[in-house]
Amino acid sequence: MGMAITLGGVSSALVGFSGEADDGQEHLISKRTVDIVTCIYSPLAILIMCYALFTYEWRSKFMRTKQIGFFDDKVGPITVAVLVLLTLLTIFTVALVDYLY
Repeated sequence: MGMAITLGGVSSALVGFSGEADDGQEHLISKRTVDIVTCIYSPLAILIMCYALFTYEWRSKFMRTKQIGFFDDKVGPITVAVLVLLTLLTIFTVALVDYLY
């Protein structure tokens, strides 16, 4: 859940780094790139929050019903890590292309 809050905060904070071309200041990243990054980060943050809620409900159900079983999830964390990695690589590529061209 902490990662989702961090990603949501980063996507919101990036909006402040964007600027219009006619505001008289030079920006390293264009407004279009910041909009793309925000559109990538925000759904990822929401997805991670939904996964955290699902995991919480799933584990609490096991505890409420006193079922014996495994409380660990082997697929979810790996999937989240791969999604975050792919997202960061995409954002890096988009920002690099914007910076160089």
